[in-house]
Amino acid sequence: MAPKLTDDEIIEALQTCAAEPIHIPGIVQPFGCLLAVNIETNIIGYASQNCAEYIGQEAETLLGQSAPEVLGREAWHGLCNAASRRGVASQNISAGDYPFEDRQCALRVHQSVDYYVIEIEPSSDVDLDQPEALKTLSYLMMQLQSCTTQEHMFDVSVELLQHLTGYDRVLVYRFDSEFNGEILAEAKQAPIDSMMGLRFPHWDIPEQARTMMTRIPLRFISDITQVPVPILAPPGSEPLDISLSELRGVSAVHMQYLENMGIAATMTLSVKTNDRLWGIISFHHRRPKIPAPAMREVLSSFVMIFNSKLETLHQGGALKRIEKLDKGFVGQADDAAHEIEEMLPAAAPLILDVMQAQGIASVTGGEVVGSGNLPAVEVLEALSELALASDDVIVIEALAERLPKHAGALNGVAGPLVVRLQPHRAICIFRDEIENQVAWAGNPGKTIESFGGRVRLSPRGFFSTYLEQAKGRCDAWSENDIYLIGHLRTLLHAAERQVMMAKLNRQQTLMIGELNHRVRNILAFVRSVSRQARRRYGSLNSYANAIENRIRALAAAHDLSGGRFTMPVSMHDLIKKEFEPFQSIAQVQTRIEGMNVFLRPEIAPIFSLVIHELTTNAAKYGALTEPNGTITILLDTDADKRGVLDHVVDGKHNAVTDGGSNRKGAGLKGQIAPIEIGFEYFLAHAVGVNCLLCRSD
Repeated sequence: MAPKLTDDEIIEALQTCAAEPIHIPGIVQPFGCLLAVNIETNIIGYASQNCAEYIGQEAETLLGQSAPEVLGREAWHGLCNAASRRGVASQNISAGDYPFEDRQCALRVHQSVDYYVIEIEPSSDVDLDQPEALKTLSYLMMQLQSCTTQEHMFDVSVELLQHLTGYDRVLVYRFDSEFNGEILAEAKQAPIDSMMGLRFPHWDIPEQARTMMTRIPLRFISDITQVPVPILAPPGSEPLDISLSELRGVSAVHMQYLENMGIAATMTLSVKTNDRLWGIISFHHRRPKIPAPAMREVLSSFVMIFNSKLETLHQGGALKRIEKLDKGFVGQADDAAHEIEEMLPAAAPLILDVMQAQGIASVTGGEVVGSGNLPAVEVLEALSELALASDDVIVIEALAERLPKHAGALNGVAGPLVVRLQPHRAICIFRDEIENQVAWAGNPGKTIESFGGRVRLSPRGFFSTYLEQAKGRCDAWSENDIYLIGHLRTLLHAAERQVMMAKLNRQQTLMIGELNHRVRNILAFVRSVSRQARRRYGSLNSYANAIENRIRALAAAHDLSGGRFTMPVSMHDLIKKEFEPFQSIAQVQTRIEGMNVFLRPEIAPIFSLVIHELTTNAAKYGALTEPNGTITILLDTDADKRGVLDHVVDGKHNAVTDGGSNRKGAGLKGQIAPIEIGFEYFLAHAVGVNCLLCRSD
């Protein structure tokens, strides 16, 4: 049995793991070679030691040479085109396939501070060329669109991905609030062991690794027995940040961890919702495996659609609970006095049912009004003090750990959600303690080892099912639960102020209708964008980039409404948001004139796509391509002027449509100006746009 660790030993071990510089490992995996080229001089400043194997020149001789001369005119031209794309500093971009050493090699590029990092590896796409890749991605999207629940989507995804990639095991792995992991879905080939339902402690994937996962959609390790290849550089050079590199080397601790699991190769897709890491899709293989470059691009595009679908289903589940709470709660409030002391007992059964909780209480000073299973008054008062000192929802899943001096007065309660309602009132919703067995993948206890004169967490050696008796905790609170108590606070606050409940009911019904409409249409929206992008773009890379940019435009419009579909959107803010990618030049060359008006929220996403197309054209073909070019955007709601949005360019002129033409760089001018935005036409005219506005200021 491993000795019990002291607190100091655990802290030192965790700090060692957290300090590991995984972004500057100084090594690459050997399935390809890496060059880093100075952006200003085109001189090679870094080279992996295995360059001779792939491009026929030793790394030592490459340092200081001109990259265009080493790589050749055609390959350098492709790399320059890829490096000019927006997003090169945040993602690895394919530059195409080119011949090196009598074989085709795939090239990728991304920016790292003052260098372009170039990766070169043999093209291994025998069965997945560009047309097939597009068909594969379209098929995967269609399968996701048919899913109506998260569980169904997870099961469908792992089956499809396991069949598509040939990995022995594919898992959907979700993080909880403390970043412990749980396997929710699995597809595997016999005889590899099942991991379905198992849990993993949060230190199995350290914080710096999770941070890296939020930046990159895909990461893979080709062979745990590989000999890492050093990156060479002139003496005194700073370590090269290769966070975005697919060749990025792997720490010895992680290799040992995989070996202990019986895994020889892995791949990971990062799953995010609301720009936060939700979990991963993990691929395991018992033999070395290198997924083909085109396959990796398909999977990177797939996970983006997976993220959108997951968020849609997440919103759909929240909507059903909101609708149930609104209908029932408002109905009860209509028949009760508006004082919470009289309303809460009547509404408690509904609230507890929707929240899947066992107790609810309103605490004002020393007065408590509640229903269901509650802790002692002193516990309620302590929770009230926490809530009154914060504007946020207080989330607790182990109350005895949070308030140890009150552990004997909990009455079986383990997890409250607590929120401030008024300066002197708090609302608490409670879940009882559950006692169950948690199935861990091996003993989750920490063990340490000495390494380089310091202690660090050692990789776990056994992953057979380990059952742990869980006590003192409640069922975990979800993001939906936290949102719902905030929504409940809104309802109670409105009731206490004696707001007309009939009006609130109409507002909530409208909100639910609009939200439900958005949930039903969002996949059709993505599908429409996808179809048009597929017709317009011939390569998987440009196809995925077009989809990503348009989804980003929709997300920007949604962000400006505060995440709610009933909030008017400032046209000034929306236009500025679409110019943000070109901020360094757009701030100087772009100005917005005229009154600020507010669009109805359901119109804002469509309008954002119009602006997205116009700003993209301006950056590619118009004023933003010239140092002296300027863009003036005039906003006016005067119907007599017949000028809704006047896009004026000085220096280098964009074409301006007038009455129906559709040309690059088009602005909105004239009575009717149809602008093709990829999946439909947006007809804008003075009277029509006025109808879309909420108000002006």
